Amino acid sequence: MKNFRNLVFVLLFCFGTTVVAQETYTDTFGGFTMELYDGMKPVLPKQNDAVIALKNKNYTILIQVNEGVSDAEKAYYTCVDNLISSGVRDMTQKIGHQKMLVNGKGANMGTYESKFETDGTEVSLIGVAFSVVLEQNSLSIVSIIAPKTYEKALENLEKSLFSIRQPNQELTGKTQSEDWNITLEEIKTRISGDSNTSSPSVSTKSTPVSFGNVSLTLPPSWEEQPKLRSDPENVIGKLGNKSQAVNGMVMGLKGILWNKKTANQVGLEVAKAAFPDGEMKKAEEIILSSKKKANLYKYSGTAVADGQEMEMACITFVQKVGKQFLIYVMTMPNGYTGDIENDMIAIANSAK
Repeated sequence: MKNFRNLVFVLLFCFGTTVVAQETYTDTFGGFTMELYDGMKPVLPKQNDAVIALKNKNYTILIQVNEGVSDAEKAYYTCVDNLISSGVRDMTQKIGHQKMLVNGKGANMGTYESKFETDGTEVSLIGVAFSVVLEQNSLSIVSIIAPKTYEKALENLEKSLFSIRQPNQELTGKTQSEDWNITLEEIKTRISGDSNTSSPSVSTKSTPVSFGNVSLTLPPSWEEQPKLRSDPENVIGKLGNKSQAVNGMVMGLKGILWNKKTANQVGLEVAKAAFPDGEMKKAEEIILSSKKKANLYKYSGTAVADGQEMEMACITFVQKVGKQFLIYVMTMPNGYTGDIENDMIAIANSAK
């Protein structure tokens, strides 16, 4: 289940503040408990019940809850797919794949080296992938570590991962570890096969979709993404562009509380919230083909993870359709975003 495939990069380099350190972390939605080491803390605000971000000064842990998936291998493929879709390139195996039991439950693990380029600067990253089964669900976990801190971070990271268990379950750690005879290329092939059978391929044509009572047409290479039960009620649809590592959602605001001023304030605040210390790059009024006015806001800022600075961007677009205001929210690695902005305008022009 590829819930946050394109959102993963934004979350890997988490934004927000942290809460007071705690020794044990319990997530009620995911139904698991884990021990936190070396100053690891949850990140606020929480992006989604099904995606949990934990962070310290040396590395980040991103946990995706796979509802209804109790297969450790499938959950592991999601880890790798998330890493690939986040924008990394030249990903290679660093440590061989392993199978094991973690507190009596099936688990898989692997480590990869890769590169990421932002604003013309290339950085090296190490990604640790880990999956574990709970009861009816499973967890797909990725951790991003800078090479210079990898050796020190790995020990505490593994202690946290090998402590994952159901609440009130006895902590027995990792047992029955063995080599998993599978290559990264084989995993990529299986991911591709799952994509072909379980979800539509990325479209090369415009695709009509319905979000709530609003009809939209998505440009080529854009696709609808599934909503989760944990999504906020005012999220009427989700969409993304895998080729450009863009993930988005559409919020629908209707009722007497909403007018042009308040809707635009929400659009502005959503973009700003991604980077509390960031910078507004654009606040532009757009004239749509219907002659109606819309507003586009772009914020960018530096997210720091593992000593590396990553430039990220958030674009919001606000328009009125019928009696409700739509707010499109797109997150992506920073850089040239003109094509994304043009696509957002095209989507807005199609809304009815």
